[in-house]
Amino acid sequence: MAFHSGFVNDGVDIMEQFTKDIGTSKSPRVIVPIVHLYLEHVFDLVLKKHWDKTSNVISERTGYSEKIKILYARNLIDDEHFETLKAINNIRNEFAHSFNPTDSKIENLTLKVKGHAYTTERLWLDRYLNGAMNSTSVLCTLLEDH
Repeated sequence: MAFHSGFVNDGVDIMEQFTKDIGTSKSPRVIVPIVHLYLEHVFDLVLKKHWDKTSNVISERTGYSEKIKILYARNLIDDEHFETLKAINNIRNEFAHSFNPTDSKIENLTLKVKGHAYTTERLWLDRYLNGAMNSTSVLCTLLEDH
């Protein structure tokens, strides 16, 4: 399943590359950090395009959580995407700080992620991936020149 964002960065359609990269693995240990990296990259691009003070506020040490708060405060994402992106970050943190995160714990974290089924591997992974892809796609529309 490929999503076309219409936004090309350095010659690459972000959503095409995103779906290609996550499609090569069935392991949440691989998928979760890749999703997180893509989202954070898109956050940076959106903030640079829509806010001239980005370089005054965002540094190399500004993390995912702070960036989604800025996107939300600048009205670049709505309540639903804000909650989804926070849940995605909580899931990433669970994988980063737990040797063996359980499906049931992750399942509870994904209850705030909005989206439709993407795979049939795990229900929580379905919600996680679709929420991430939907949010990335919405953010990429902010990067298109209209």
